[in-house]
Amino acid sequence: MCSFSSVQKEALEIHSKVHKGGEKLFKCAKCSYATVTKRDLKFHLATHNGVKPFKCDHCSYTALQKSNIKLHIATHTGVKPFKCDKCSYAGARKSNLKFHLATHTGVKPFKCDQCPYTALQKSNLKLHIATHTGVKPFKCDKCSYAGARKSNLKFHLATHTGAKPLKCDQCSYVAARRIDLKLHLATHTGVKPFKCDKCSYAGARKSHLKLHLATHTGVKPFKCDQCAYVAARRIDLKYHLTTHTGVKPFKCDICSFASARNGDFKRHLKIHTGLKPFKCKQCSFSTVRKTSLKLHLAIHTGVKPFKCDKCSFAASKKNYLKLHLATHTGVKPYKCDQCSFASVRKYNWKHHLATHTGVKPF
Repeated sequence: MCSFSSVQKEALEIHSKVHKGGEKLFKCAKCSYATVTKRDLKFHLATHNGVKPFKCDHCSYTALQKSNIKLHIATHTGVKPFKCDKCSYAGARKSNLKFHLATHTGVKPFKCDQCPYTALQKSNLKLHIATHTGVKPFKCDKCSYAGARKSNLKFHLATHTGAKPLKCDQCSYVAARRIDLKLHLATHTGVKPFKCDKCSYAGARKSHLKLHLATHTGVKPFKCDQCAYVAARRIDLKYHLTTHTGVKPFKCDICSFASARNGDFKRHLKIHTGLKPFKCKQCSFSTVRKTSLKLHLAIHTGVKPFKCDKCSFAASKKNYLKLHLATHTGVKPYKCDQCSFASVRKYNWKHHLATHTGVKPF
């Protein structure tokens, strides 16, 4: 039925109940959880009382299971005994190697019955299905946030406490998640293992490469139900929807600035602190965004990778090309509801509206 194996006959018999739909005799008295093994119930109860008896002697990490603390310690020692025989990948867990091998075979046995989504792990399929049902059982007790994953709730809670225990040893960057710190370190090393086979693009994240590939295919499966907007990413659609609702939960306590995105809010705060960590080595330019520095460097190099397929125009920014293309199509999406004015740019449209209201903000 599956690839499970064990040195203990008892363990195999217990596992078999998962396939046979065995009765879940062990029930939690505090919630609806039920399981086929007493051991699983024991570990589940710890999620209610918060007891994690196994402690790391290198950091503040604690775990419910001894096996988890053993795997965690590998993050300090760097030991990764499970090696791929097809590439240089090595993992601390046998299960990680198993899932990595699927990246070579491409096999994803768990399929969604509502869309083309497939997954390597049953748990990932279960979480994906929540995107169809909308079920988000993990709720924040400090605000209205709810998540499909317990891990998402855990990281959300850090937005209330501000806790970011993981520190970069090369700069002042701190993170709430180990994966974020790992990805940040790539900004120092420059390592970008995920390469596009259609152009010279390379990314530090597999998810970035996946999104980049959409620039070649043009696939944008996420559609707005209120306008013609489409996006390659669910998160982009989510932020776009705020342009209809006007919801901006991230508010500055120094000025009236508010934003739909936490990232934009964080960058705004640097305006007050004056911190501009990204500096040009060829001139005095500095900025709060790494992407802004990258675009600025094009001034020195003269590189303009975004080219118009209708004329000789080329630009250093994708949005400049997008605006230029409107000169060919004549499309002006920003329309005034009080006169016939229409514009290619939202910025010009906003300034035009002031001619009706009389507002002069500057």
